[in-house]
Amino acid sequence: MDCFWHGTPHETQALNILKCGICPRKEAGRHWFAPVPGRVYLSQDPAYAAIYTIGGDIAAIDELPPKWLEKHGRYGYLFCVDRESITNRDVQPDEDFVGNMLYDLKHHAERTQDFQWLYDLARNNIAPNRLRKAEDGEAIYHASVGKQLLSLMRPWQKQALISAGASVAVKGMVYPSAVWKFDKTLTPRLARDYSNFFELAEQVL
Repeated sequence: MDCFWHGTPHETQALNILKCGICPRKEAGRHWFAPVPGRVYLSQDPAYAAIYTIGGDIAAIDELPPKWLEKHGRYGYLFCVDRESITNRDVQPDEDFVGNMLYDLKHHAERTQDFQWLYDLARNNIAPNRLRKAEDGEAIYHASVGKQLLSLMRPWQKQALISAGASVAVKGMVYPSAVWKFDKTLTPRLARDYSNFFELAEQVL
């Protein structure tokens, strides 16, 4: 299935998506992690999106934390968005992925050759203190540095990151082509890598 993926732990939100599509945030948030307004975030990895479906990275946990189901409800949803449906849309890499790439380039030298341009772009435009914190893995800087770098990138550079597996941010509404409903009480039965997610989930669209 050639999809991008989107997960939500909120059943009420999921039912609204089933009726109307995935709606982007309209206003900018004030914190550094705030998503870019007007864009919907999608992952190329269903396992990563499944983390959002259950509300956290707790697959294979012995038992759900107290009040876990009270927080968002018993059921989470995973949405498949057909890749072709956003091919000609305004799509850019997820800023968190861009920032995290700086960490990868510093700690995995074998990737530097393919993305030397990203390292050079960051070194020439990001304040040294902020760049160092992003390279050291401080997640709060991944999003803010990523947003700054995206504003400087050419289209081919954005596409290179998407081709490398980046999660993406699509401008405007997005409509799923398939949907899975997941009972969070089954979370302890999930494989740690989420490889059996679709065996445990129920396809509802």
